[in-house]
Amino acid sequence: MKKHDKCDSWWYIEGRKTPICGSTVATADFLHLLLEANGGSFKKALEQINYDEEARQVCRKMIDAGCD
Repeated sequence: MKKHDKCDSWWYIEGRKTPICGSTVATADFLHLLLEANGGSFKKALEQINYDEEARQVCRKMIDAGCD
């Protein structure tokens, strides 16, 4: 995802000062619900996303950055 004005929520890895990626508040809320239901696993959350491409991109970027 590109940095743009629609990013209201930023995704970080603990210990890093720069964000991995950004998302809208709606996508962040959706992902927080999925992460809570799946024990914080981005891999499991990614498997359950059917329609939100932005949420898929956030999960992929977090997994690529080593979070999971």
